[in-house]
Amino acid sequence: MLQLKAFFLFILMSATGFAAADTPALQAHFRSGLIQGNFSGSTSEGEVSGDFSAVTSMDLEFEYFADNQSSYVTRATILGDQSTGELSYFYMGLGYKRYIFSQGRYLESLGDELTFSIVPKWRYYVQGDVGLANVKIEQVTESLSAEANLVELGGSGGVIYQMTKSTGIEAIVGVSSGVPISSIAVSSLVIKVLIGATAYF
Repeated sequence: MLQLKAFFLFILMSATGFAAADTPALQAHFRSGLIQGNFSGSTSEGEVSGDFSAVTSMDLEFEYFADNQSSYVTRATILGDQSTGELSYFYMGLGYKRYIFSQGRYLESLGDELTFSIVPKWRYYVQGDVGLANVKIEQVTESLSAEANLVELGGSGGVIYQMTKSTGIEAIVGVSSGVPISSIAVSSLVIKVLIGATAYF
């Protein structure tokens, strides 16, 4: 339906001499929620395994639109350990997002007397990303902890409800798997269930 509306808007703009359509190039995502993970592997002292889970996460993503239905993203996620004040989990990576059954951004055209806008109310997407993660394995002393570095590959799906032309609310669920790249050789599985807000720039 949105594709059909966009087509008619393009025809109308061409027929009436409207200026080129305005559409945002960037979108920011601010999220928080549950991050739950587990890890297992080996260290110089033997086998190790454990898990972490909390709802005090922060997830920040910047999205760069390639077109109306696809974009590239940069993403960072942190999860704190409330008992020690240190990070239990940190991730930073790059990814690709594809909007399905919807457009990823609004389309607007300004004329001398009229303004035409197409703003998708609901947006659905799938996303894949890859990056580097750091996981706290154990607390060695009060001020020293053992950590593992991993390459993490993940996928997620989300929905955005557009509240205004520029802002929306969002829910996203994702899962990722990590493979070790440090001397503490552990693998990880992480599940993220997050809610947040979006804003075009």
